[in-house]
Amino acid sequence: MMALTWTGRPPRPPFPLHAAVGPLRIVAQARRSHRRALRLWAADRHMDAFAAAVEAVRLFERTGRSTELTAARVTLGDLQFQLGRQEDAVETFRAAEALLPLGNCLRELGQFDEAEAVLTAAPPDPAIRNALGVLCKDTGRYDEAAAHYAAALADPGLHGVVHHNLAGLAHARGRHEEALIAALTALVWHARERGCGSPEVAADAAVLGAIQLGLGRLDEAAASLRRARDIWQGRYGRDHYEARLCRRALAAVERARQSGPV
Repeated sequence: MMALTWTGRPPRPPFPLHAAVGPLRIVAQARRSHRRALRLWAADRHMDAFAAAVEAVRLFERTGRSTELTAARVTLGDLQFQLGRQEDAVETFRAAEALLPLGNCLRELGQFDEAEAVLTAAPPDPAIRNALGVLCKDTGRYDEAAAHYAAALADPGLHGVVHHNLAGLAHARGRHEEALIAALTALVWHARERGCGSPEVAADAAVLGAIQLGLGRLDEAAASLRRARDIWQGRYGRDHYEARLCRRALAAVERARQSGPV
């Protein structure tokens, strides 16, 4: 039997080396761009993060790596959604076949029937049930919304999100005290889990302000809405749609002051 020994020279590859180097380099560049997008977003450099995510998707589209392309598209869609570019996010999530964020985007755009069709086509895990709860609340089906939220609470990781949504549901039903407790629960949960300057805390503070306004607690409402406004503007700029909503709500607080007790 012939013995195989090391000759000091690498074996000749069965195909030209340059044929593999190009695609591998593109994959490496795509992965770096995707990681960079995530780091920049965490550092609040949103437009730089957006550009890196676009580049990651462009590069992954050349590699044929469907799983990593899907992940990059979801990241890009999340960035588009957070920046208020819902129409663009819909197309990105549709390309990624990401049903949960696609359904949420469609709901934000008021396309309720399509949103419900997308969400009900997904496996009914707690995140999907939570999204369906929001959709039902937005379309006036409050009992269905409550049932979906109760199911979503099966996932401890969603407790902050679900309590935020329970606050919105109770507020829509005119149950202001119940809404207040749920909003405060969500805010405390998100401040601990996400940080006091997180978008989740801003969203909780905005809902809390609306509830406090409904209860006639105008000073508290103004403080909560200013907190939400400052977080949104600090992260995304004055023209972000959530910041504009907070300014409109603060104007409503001032009108309530001028008109006397609520």
